[in-house]
Amino acid sequence: MDVAVDRSILHQSAPEGSPLEPTGPHSWMARLGRNLVLRPLCYVAGIDYHLIVLCPRTDRIWALQLGLQLVVSISLIFAITYYSTGYVISDPAMRTAVSAIVALTVFLFDRSLFQSDWFLERGERRWLARTRIVVRVVISLCIAYILSLFLELAIFADTISDQLKRNHIAANASISANCSALAAMWFRLS
Repeated sequence: MDVAVDRSILHQSAPEGSPLEPTGPHSWMARLGRNLVLRPLCYVAGIDYHLIVLCPRTDRIWALQLGLQLVVSISLIFAITYYSTGYVISDPAMRTAVSAIVALTVFLFDRSLFQSDWFLERGERRWLARTRIVVRVVISLCIAYILSLFLELAIFADTISDQLKRNHIAANASISANCSALAAMWFRLS
């Protein structure tokens, strides 16, 4: 069912005395703060700012939280990817590009997950809704696991290298002893 929206109300402010419009001596500050904070976060979350300001305060807080969560998520994923690719990619510009691609991909995936059930009908079957939730959680866990593997390698790279070196020396001790004996015999003959 399509809902007709009167687009002319989107560019109007709420009427005087409306619970949607802040009142008091600092109401202009509240509107300015809402514009500076809520507008970019709504853009990030894919929410229409002009419609959300007409909604109740709880919906605006939800939109703010959703946008903030996506910003923090993309920042954290960018930082983790940048740090963990340091042992593979030495060029900082290339590391930045790869990290940005990974972070933006995960960001777009998260954003599409948030938006996937916004337009569901209320009569949808419960099992389908639960299946969607399970699929989202499984995909998120897989992404988190993959990112954690690279981060773990970056954090413990020195310890892993030392252990590999010790294992190599232990596994090749007899070959190393034979090479040393042959080298000593060679130098005695020369």
